[in-house]
Amino acid sequence: MEIKKKNLDFVLVLATVVILGIISLICVGAMFYYRAAHLDQVSGAVKQAWLVTMNRTVTPPLILLVLILALCIPKRLLPRQWLWRLAAALAVAAVTAFLLSGFRAALLLVLSVSVLLETLVTILAAGNSRLLSFARPGYWQRLGSALIHLGLVLFVLDLLLYRYHSLHLILFWGVTATTFIGLLFSFYPRFWSRLLGGIRP
Repeated sequence: MEIKKKNLDFVLVLATVVILGIISLICVGAMFYYRAAHLDQVSGAVKQAWLVTMNRTVTPPLILLVLILALCIPKRLLPRQWLWRLAAALAVAAVTAFLLSGFRAALLLVLSVSVLLETLVTILAAGNSRLLSFARPGYWQRLGSALIHLGLVLFVLDLLLYRYHSLHLILFWGVTATTFIGLLFSFYPRFWSRLLGGIRP
């Protein structure tokens, strides 16, 4: 059972890295193409059409990332059998939201649930709860991992809600803070243990 769990962890981590790499390549490629094609000098209609094309291009990997995060986050809190039940229920709810209100509503539903679950995981990790299951045993690694995952979910949510400028700024700084602090905790656990004391890495 432990081996199967580690295999699942590895597959989810690998898939997340690959999909984030694809999204990064799309974004970087779009930036260079924008400059090379001098799209800043074209008409608004042409520029809008290009933006629509890029949104369609990045949508499939974003959907895959959301689905993977929807599995990756609750696996730390739920037994495996309940994980698949939650995934099935979330898939049904997402399909229902898609049929009733469209694609954005379905993504927003999945992301909202993921944000709530990852916030709960982060709070439990900060409290050193034994209810959680992590691949690495150290307190600071667990807390750092939870913060990084929270940052990933907020990042995707920010991409979905980029039109709302004030909310975009809040989400942007939330992504920056959680990801940066999470990386510091994950890579330098002994430093934080010595600095704050009382908690072993």
